[in-house]
Amino acid sequence: MKIITGTMAVKAVRLFVVLALVIGGTTVTTTDAYGQKKEKKEKKKKEKKQKGGKTLARPAGVNSAVSSYVNDSFDIYEGNQQIADKLTVTDKKITDGGDPASIKKDLNDAKSKLESQQKKIAELLKTSKDMTEKAKGVTPKTDAMKAAKHVKAGTDALNSAKGKIPGQIQQITSQLGRLGG
Repeated sequence: MKIITGTMAVKAVRLFVVLALVIGGTTVTTTDAYGQKKEKKEKKKKEKKQKGGKTLARPAGVNSAVSSYVNDSFDIYEGNQQIADKLTVTDKKITDGGDPASIKKDLNDAKSKLESQQKKIAELLKTSKDMTEKAKGVTPKTDAMKAAKHVKAGTDALNSAKGKIPGQIQQITSQLGRLGG
């Protein structure tokens, strides 16, 4: 049997303390990191939910190389927002018993604007890759990055409007049905 001396006991205690601190510290760090990852995932989920209802803002200071694309995209997007607002007002007019002839005219005008928007959106989305390449070619490079970001914002606006149009046309059809034509 081996006799434990004082120095050996001190070394054993030191080793035990070091191991306890390392294991304990790792557990605390791992738990905190897991909790932080979970919070980040929840935050991203909330942001995605909010993004669906979020309105897009027209970028300021758009480079002239891509300005027509971005401006046309946001004109369509803003026009689509106005149509959505008009459909809400029209629905209230129907409920309140407004003039059916006037309401039908407004709905048919909105429907023709939406159909026109669909065509413009399709044309602009075909050119989005070209616009992105054009934006990347802008000099200096810092302006190229901004231009590419603006093109992406314009494309996002187009895709947002494109996604809303079928529902708006369905809403118009439903409202016309409620009016009897």
